[in-house]
Amino acid sequence: MVLVVVGAAVYLPGLATIPPVDRDESRFAQASRQMLESVTLPEPERDSDLHGGGLAVPRVAGTPRLKKPPLIYWAQAASAYVFSGGDPLSDAIWMYRVPSALAALIASIVTWRIARTMMSPRAALLAGIMLTVCPMVVWDAHQARADQLLLACTTIAMGALWHIWRTRDVERAGWATPAVLWIATGAGLMTKGITPLIVLGAVLWLSVVARRWRWVWRTKPIVGVVLMALMVPPWVYAVAQQVGWSEYFSIIFDETAGRSAGAKEGHWGPPGYHTVLSAALFWPGSLLTLAAFGAAWVGAGILAPRSGRPIFGSLVARWRERAIADDASAFLIAWIVPGWLFFELISTKLPHYTMPMYPALALVTARAFEAWIAPSRTAKPARPPMVGILIWGAIGLAWVTTAPVAAAEMLDGPVVPAIIGAGLAGLGVVLAVRCIARNDLARAHTLAISSAIVFAITLLGVVVPNLNRVWVSPRLAAHLPAKAPVGAIGYHEDSLVFLTRGTLERLGDEAGPAWLDANPEGVLIAPAVVIDTLGPIEIAAEVTGLNYSNGDAVDLRIVRRRDD
Repeated sequence: MVLVVVGAAVYLPGLATIPPVDRDESRFAQASRQMLESVTLPEPERDSDLHGGGLAVPRVAGTPRLKKPPLIYWAQAASAYVFSGGDPLSDAIWMYRVPSALAALIASIVTWRIARTMMSPRAALLAGIMLTVCPMVVWDAHQARADQLLLACTTIAMGALWHIWRTRDVERAGWATPAVLWIATGAGLMTKGITPLIVLGAVLWLSVVARRWRWVWRTKPIVGVVLMALMVPPWVYAVAQQVGWSEYFSIIFDETAGRSAGAKEGHWGPPGYHTVLSAALFWPGSLLTLAAFGAAWVGAGILAPRSGRPIFGSLVARWRERAIADDASAFLIAWIVPGWLFFELISTKLPHYTMPMYPALALVTARAFEAWIAPSRTAKPARPPMVGILIWGAIGLAWVTTAPVAAAEMLDGPVVPAIIGAGLAGLGVVLAVRCIARNDLARAHTLAISSAIVFAITLLGVVVPNLNRVWVSPRLAAHLPAKAPVGAIGYHEDSLVFLTRGTLERLGDEAGPAWLDANPEGVLIAPAVVIDTLGPIEIAAEVTGLNYSNGDAVDLRIVRRRDD
């Protein structure tokens, strides 16, 4: 119940009030909408370009969108169907975000359930809350994208794998847990394709470190192959029948090998990119994460030095002895390291790529917290180094104070509410740092988590929905007449495509006059600098702002042909 309340506090504010976000969210939502319309609109109202893909091939306007598998589109379309009462013309962007918010909550609850088998109830609850309130998960839970569903599928799969690993010597192998493992893995594959990488990486890591392979058969890998064959190939075949095998495999190759070999769409980062960002994106849980990770390595028996042996010799000796000091530590290391290294080494990097490992970070950190506050200890361990405390505090202050106030001030948002929320959240961070300095880690975490909740409510519930300067597409859409053809020159963002229900015509710089001649009842969106080239027109509205997708200022006019 606590996790549900905390999740509602950080996921619901802004879910319905933040406009469609460029660019990925709007593409996902529009593709899901067109899927829904393809099966709910009456046949005469369907458009072959918009709805020709049916439930198999996602489309944005008339372009197939095959970079991601279909499960997230199906989930979003189902959500919109339920909340719109089966009428896709009554949908709204929040309906496509609901699966992400629910998936984030499910991931937190499953993390808590896993934690109950690794640590005390108090520490287990902390693990679930740390995942729930960290900025990366909170922001992405407000997005109609695939990543939260991927997070939920991966967490469920790893929870099942953990049960198989920890009971490998004490419980007869059954069928229910392996079925959960492979269904969740298949669902992750049908969401974004990453879950099998995390699961198989953990299986290989554990088997190599422990020098034990027979336990792998307890996962029922043949059952896994059968379930995957039932889930994935039918959709692949349906897609290939529409777009062609060669084109589809070209897209898949580009999304996998292409992203690994070269930075896609300019999203490059050096090795260490995700590790450095995690201090901010996993805040406030990142206080003990580094120390906790080191302790987990030692607890797993991997790098614990032995008397009289160098580190390397100790590692080899322990490996030969099949030494696993602590099953939970070994499993969490196996969950984190292979996938994390993979994402650090590939060329394309985005902050959310390592999110499937965040539940393991929460579990590792909560175990360190438990060791800190364990009542059986005669003395508490030394507090973290002051430098680390100050860095953690500075990151927290930057998040909870600078982000909402700077956004409101620079982007024409509500400054006074931002200052009030930032002040309350910032005070919590300062008091948390003071508690850590006094070795009161329990109270420090309570204060930091409270600050994170206030921050999420302030930023996403109050500030972001009202940043007038960046929400250009909603202000344009407010001036567009219903059912009139709409063309656009220069400003082609996907949020405007969503708000025009996929009917927006994207035009080249010189195409304005011809389009207006061909569409006398239509309206054209064009930059102010080209207005004089469009012929006899009348200006219906002026919209200025910032295109945050590329950082460019925009000065747009909505015009129609003038009848002289």
